[in-house]
Amino acid sequence: MKKLYLLSYLILAIALLQKPVFAQITAFPDTTICLGQSVLLQAVVGGSGYGTDNYIFEEIPYAPEAYEGDEVPLYDDTYTGSIDIGFDFCFMGNNYDEFYIGSNGWISFGPAASLSGTYVSVPIPDTDPSVPKNCIAS
Repeated sequence: MKKLYLLSYLILAIALLQKPVFAQITAFPDTTICLGQSVLLQAVVGGSGYGTDNYIFEEIPYAPEAYEGDEVPLYDDTYTGSIDIGFDFCFMGNNYDEFYIGSNGWISFGPAASLSGTYVSVPIPDTDPSVPKNCIAS
């Protein structure tokens, strides 16, 4: 019985004295996220035994969602009034809850005072008041 206690004590001591081993994982891409936001990371895991042959490939039929939104009529060099997003949207480290659509192929997160009714072709970023700020251009 003493040998069993001694063996148990020896196994416990060895287990407690082991240095922890941490996996080496490289996650990418670098991403700025806002407080409370989730992000999907891709990772490369080193070591043997990590193959890519254990997955299932299946086709998903194309099924677009029905669009039942409101028409947004726009004319040259104009933009819509503010449109409520319905949630906080983090863009370039700032949270927005509304946006504007421009007739020249951009959406902006405002404010409306930063938008212009006339536009010029200039490289961006630019401080020219005719260049929309906080925007995604297409």
